[in-house]
Amino acid sequence: MLPMSTTVLSDVLLIEVPDAGLSALLAERLGKRWKITVDSERPDVVAVLVELRPIEQDLALLMREVSRWVEQEALGAVRFELDGRAYVLEAGEVDWTTDIADDSGANGVVERGRLLKALDTVDRAILQHRERRSPRIEGLETLRQDIIFALRLNDESS
Repeated sequence: MLPMSTTVLSDVLLIEVPDAGLSALLAERLGKRWKITVDSERPDVVAVLVELRPIEQDLALLMREVSRWVEQEALGAVRFELDGRAYVLEAGEVDWTTDIADDSGANGVVERGRLLKALDTVDRAILQHRERRSPRIEGLETLRQDIIFALRLNDESS
């Protein structure tokens, strides 16, 4: 008799996104087909959790969609977790010009601009989610509050 596997099987794929605004974009894109939860509790990344559907090839469809998004956003790669194991999905080229912070002392201004852009993206995703009236994306309101808190901290340190 073979020993039982200790592999943890899950119906949820976790995708790590390096930016709150990008996580809202991904949630908005995937929320048209899958149930999504956005979790901003991890340090340095926002987790987009995707509930897999019990249909054939669902994981393949999801990974193709995420791959297209990674390429479109010029991220180069994202880390994801499935069944208790971590993987990296690579797609396209990295656009290094989009996230360059200068050393001229304007980092607070750059950070504020990045946060405001993220807030705008999250607000748009919340609005579109409400218009669809489907409970597919959870956690956007919490993400919004986290961005507002970060903006306040940024303003206080300026």
